[in-house]
Amino acid sequence: EDTNATLTRDKISTVDLVTRVKVVGKEDSEGRQPVEAVLDGLTQHGIRQRIQNRAEDDSLATAKSAAQEILDKHGKPTRTITLEGPDVPVIRKGDKIHVKAGTLNGYYITKSVRHDADGRNMTMELEPEEESKAAPAKTAASAPAASTTFNKGDSVILNGAVYRDSYGSGKGKTFTNRKCTITIKVDTSRPCPYHVDGIGWVKPNTVTKA
Repeated sequence: EDTNATLTRDKISTVDLVTRVKVVGKEDSEGRQPVEAVLDGLTQHGIRQRIQNRAEDDSLATAKSAAQEILDKHGKPTRTITLEGPDVPVIRKGDKIHVKAGTLNGYYITKSVRHDADGRNMTMELEPEEESKAAPAKTAASAPAASTTFNKGDSVILNGAVYRDSYGSGKGKTFTNRKCTITIKVDTSRPCPYHVDGIGWVKPNTVTKA
């Protein structure tokens, strides 16, 4: 309640918001890329656009699926709720609590909690109960396979083509069993999120851990 909470923060951010994704094809001789599909999300928040380049060896359906994943991940404003108050040691991550303080009034799920025994207070990050229920459960099928998840500095074996950029434009040379190192990692929703050995960008399914 208001008498217990010492500080509440309820912040909504649109920094990473994407409301439209355009799928574009291969460049023509003049460097122009045709628009092959447009997927709209919550455009009532304005048009915040991202370009999805369709790789030469990807179908339009595959490119549209990747575009939809971008909307699913970044299609809503991000809400961050933080509450500080006297420590209640029994509260753990995942607990449902009732809060009535500041702009908060209702039931919330505890996303994280930090207990300070010395200061006798705690800091929690919360999520409204209805949003927690609406979030789709993660399944083994939707989680990225361990063999296609890499980090900067990982040694990998490349069996496939390299590209000019992380969006899959400009297909280059194809390599077989080339051992290399990931030097750059970007947003993994892009078709080619890993850059290897200065030779180009690669798709996750063309590299395996060395």
